[in-house]
Amino acid sequence: IELLSEFNESLWLNDRLSPQTRKNYLADIHRFLLWRLIFIDPEFAQAIQTGTYTPSLLQAHLCNTNLLISTDTATLKKYLTQRSEQIDFLKQLDHTDSKNGDTAEPAEVSNRSHARFLSSLKRFFRFLVTEEYREDDPTHGLKIPKFRTPLPTTLSENNIIALLNAPDINTALGLRDRAMLELL
Repeated sequence: IELLSEFNESLWLNDRLSPQTRKNYLADIHRFLLWRLIFIDPEFAQAIQTGTYTPSLLQAHLCNTNLLISTDTATLKKYLTQRSEQIDFLKQLDHTDSKNGDTAEPAEVSNRSHARFLSSLKRFFRFLVTEEYREDDPTHGLKIPKFRTPLPTTLSENNIIALLNAPDINTALGLRDRAMLELL
């Protein structure tokens, strides 16, 4: 899709994002677009469910950039709600147990994944506004979920003593290392 190519180029030129970050952002936008297609086009949804979709059908639908440009806040909230309830339709397509052919349950979506996904959408819609594809940003006011950063674990007294005694104090480098450790 030309629009997504422009977005990718903007992420590279303006924001200097790494190739992996750009790849993840684009994958998030594709996921959202596919979700929109499933819910807006019953014929496409039926083809997905029955496995009768073809690459050309998928490509034709994915080229419909109006679905992305015309997205409103209510649609975004609906999708985000479904993500937080672990309903990710692409995972259902991809999660097949190769040994017995059973379909696995979709994995739980973590807060970090949810935050990155929302960040992808926010950046994409800001791009659409900046490039004048649309006048407003439907992600404005959507909050990125907070997540706890785990506190670092502390060393026990025995571990600290072992660390301090690790350098060989009979050498100049060992004395230097011991002095640095004691300063810490």
